[in-house]
Amino acid sequence: MSYRDLHKRLASALLLIVSSGVLASDSNTVSIGGLPDMATAPYIWVDSCNREFRGVLPHLANKALSEEGYSVSYQPPIPVDKDAWQKAITGLQTGGYDISIAMFDPPAAGIVIGKEPIIYQKTSLVTRKGESLNLNSAEALTGTRGIVLDAEEYGSGYHLLTQLKEKGSEVFNTIKAIEGFKMLAAGTIDYIVGDHYYLLGVSKVMGNYGNLSITQQGQGKGLYVGARIDGPYANLPAALDKHFIEYRKSGLLDKFSRESLLRWIREDCENNSGDQAFNPT
Repeated sequence: MSYRDLHKRLASALLLIVSSGVLASDSNTVSIGGLPDMATAPYIWVDSCNREFRGVLPHLANKALSEEGYSVSYQPPIPVDKDAWQKAITGLQTGGYDISIAMFDPPAAGIVIGKEPIIYQKTSLVTRKGESLNLNSAEALTGTRGIVLDAEEYGSGYHLLTQLKEKGSEVFNTIKAIEGFKMLAAGTIDYIVGDHYYLLGVSKVMGNYGNLSITQQGQGKGLYVGARIDGPYANLPAALDKHFIEYRKSGLLDKFSRESLLRWIREDCENNSGDQAFNPT
């Protein structure tokens, strides 16, 4: 056999192996996309030093995928605006990336999610110490004034904002968290409603723990792994369920949620943390 014939046969064999996925280095690499560029600790944020995703969602998703034998690559974050959610959905539906780690239940058309969320978003109520308020009672809310964070028309608090207004409360959705905490401490509003972890972060930064009461109001929505129903990773969300169940039962989820929030609050690039300092608005 000539050298040329041997070379052709080896090249053909190599091409067959690569095309079958046996030798392809990226055959087990899953691309993740549709994630926001706005910081929402402890769930997910983009650190200001190396532009990598941080937080509970990427950390636990990476861990679970690694335990299933996959490596991970991330698509650039999506700017947060009124079209962000639709862009995230469309990107997954059209194959712009393989999976999302921030899908809601029920999923959009053509998308399958797991049964177990990576984490539940939690909503909490902030009032002055010693005061109580029932957000489900129209009688208790009549005549009150409050702030609902993330309640723009495309925000997660918009539905709650509408409900509170219908129950007789004067509600604002354009006042930022720092100003809201000052107004609450001064007695010009009666409550603030927002994400549990974000409110804890703002309260800690402002030193209001002793004067304000933060009470969780509900489990909130779960954030799930999602994939295209007709895509190559359609079975992956269900395969990851067992890992997220174990992280919850073992206490790893709660532990990392707390640590992630504190890390986001106290560390910055100058301290070589790789994370951005917590500068709430």
